[in-house]
Amino acid sequence: MTINMKTQGEKYLKLFLWTFLFGIFVHIFGLVNTLSNYDDIIIQPTGVGSSLVLGRWFLRTLDILTTSLGINYNLPWLNGAVFIFFIALSAVLVISVLGIEKRLYALLVGFAMVSFPAVTSVMFFKYTTIYYGLSLLFAAAAVWLSAKWKYAFPCSVLLLALSLGIYQAYFPVAVTLYLLLLIKQALDEDSSFAQLVKHGVYYLATLVAGLVLYFVILNAYLAAVGNELVSYQGLSTMGAISLSQYPRFIAECVKNFFLMPVNGYCALATGRILKGSYLVLGAISILLLALSIIKRRKTPLKALSLALFALLLPIGINLISVMSPDSDIYTIMVYPFVFVLCLPLLLLSGLEKAGAVRGIPTKLLGTGAVFFVSLIVAMNTYYANVNYSSIYYANRQVENYFNSVLTQVHMTEGYDTGKKWVILGQVDSKFFNVREWGKPHIYGGNTDAAGLANAYSRVFWMHNYMGHTAPYANVVESAAVAKLPEVAAMPTWPDYGSIKVVDEYLVIKLGEQ
Repeated sequence: MTINMKTQGEKYLKLFLWTFLFGIFVHIFGLVNTLSNYDDIIIQPTGVGSSLVLGRWFLRTLDILTTSLGINYNLPWLNGAVFIFFIALSAVLVISVLGIEKRLYALLVGFAMVSFPAVTSVMFFKYTTIYYGLSLLFAAAAVWLSAKWKYAFPCSVLLLALSLGIYQAYFPVAVTLYLLLLIKQALDEDSSFAQLVKHGVYYLATLVAGLVLYFVILNAYLAAVGNELVSYQGLSTMGAISLSQYPRFIAECVKNFFLMPVNGYCALATGRILKGSYLVLGAISILLLALSIIKRRKTPLKALSLALFALLLPIGINLISVMSPDSDIYTIMVYPFVFVLCLPLLLLSGLEKAGAVRGIPTKLLGTGAVFFVSLIVAMNTYYANVNYSSIYYANRQVENYFNSVLTQVHMTEGYDTGKKWVILGQVDSKFFNVREWGKPHIYGGNTDAAGLANAYSRVFWMHNYMGHTAPYANVVESAAVAKLPEVAAMPTWPDYGSIKVVDEYLVIKLGEQ
């Protein structure tokens, strides 16, 4: 037993190291360059962004703790490396939970988890990468404890509440992992239908209790500090959906899951290679599932259970669209889709353990699963770096744009440092490189130069990159200035006269209102 545990420990340590190193390889450009998006440019040098008002009560707690310790800086390399570290740990827990013993399959699971588009999307918000990595780890650990320890219930419930308290979009990770764990148990020759029912009820109770604990603490926290949730990404209505609305949201959830290889849902499949790979891998998964069900035809209840868990999988994977209905779901929120790559490897592993992979057709399915998972991992690695290059050049363009604006400000007749700045309108994207890097393959959280220049945070480019801070007019003053005939007659940037002193204001007219 001691030797076996030592061997298992060494195996998982190697899996962790390979996954971590591969993650560094995939994301090295994002780790060694300061790449800012519309939110990241503001969170300088410290901070976590909005927390409690978005329902992230434990993120608020961690923010207070790390700030008091002086370890809450927005660091590209260190924050990103710790994030990858947490993903690698989570991958080991996932591999352990699913009982994937073959080294190649285990490595593919780890590589898929660390290179998935949602990981790259988190990297655009590097000030929060460590915390999101911790949220993912808590979700994976909750399921791992449920699978490995019979007294895990209170610990798993607490971990789920903590995970939700950092970032709610990782709750579907736990839901999906529990479903995959049930699929794994249904594939196990030694398990019984009664055990599957018992485990299913136990896992469901754990998830519900975790959600309840999260809401109890959240409401207590909000009451204690006198805050309330804001309307963002559906968070203010999370948990308050009427029963009559669920069928519509679940139908939309399942539809988006199956259409992902066609419409590239949330930029998960943006090119022909990825779309085709997901379609073929989906067909392989269905065939492997059918073989697994046929293999259990002598135990019809187990076969039925396996089919049921598989049918629930699309809902679990895309549960965020039910948790935050009618909201703007984007790449960072759909990490559970990574388990689409894990499912065929889990089914294949189960068939191999049962000695059912013998004929040429079955072996071809196995080879196809490995090939297309590997191809998707390779393409995700490629597009991660397309995204990093894209935002790198967008950053350079925005820096130069505002540097040009600032230079013209200093040359404006009548300008002095006491003038209040009024920035009006939005710059036309034609003044930037309209052939942006990787435009068809851009993940959520990334945007082009025009998007950055027109974002709510645009003045922070001058603050943080050019070191220039100016007095700005408030919203009421800006609206009044915009209505002045003299301002209405001004041309838009970069035409001469688009920057002008009007009374006590410096007016910068980037575009028409």
